[in-house]
Amino acid sequence: MINANQGQQSGDVVNGTFLVNDHSATMLFDTGVDMRFVSFEFEPLLAKTRSNLKNLYSVEVANGKSISIDSVIQNCKLDLNDHKFSIDLIPMQLGSFDIIVCMDWLTVHRA
Repeated sequence: MINANQGQQSGDVVNGTFLVNDHSATMLFDTGVDMRFVSFEFEPLLAKTRSNLKNLYSVEVANGKSISIDSVIQNCKLDLNDHKFSIDLIPMQLGSFDIIVCMDWLTVHRA
């Protein structure tokens, strides 16, 4: 578990502030996750409606417990170096980051 301040000081993670749907978001690019998440606090800034997932998605959180996720926010716009990418985000409680993205997403999108 890492917070935004620790992430900025660490050389082991990729993090920063990027535009998502034209709003500045603190983001963590993490090798330890396999999806993309948005905090409940940042979700209203996306101004998009949630869609239901076809299947429940189980997420193990920092305390070791699992929570079930049933919705996603589709087709958000992430701006990286003046290139816009479509990204689907799963709303959940995140702590000090607005958005967490799996490193695989960067690779797939050549971002």
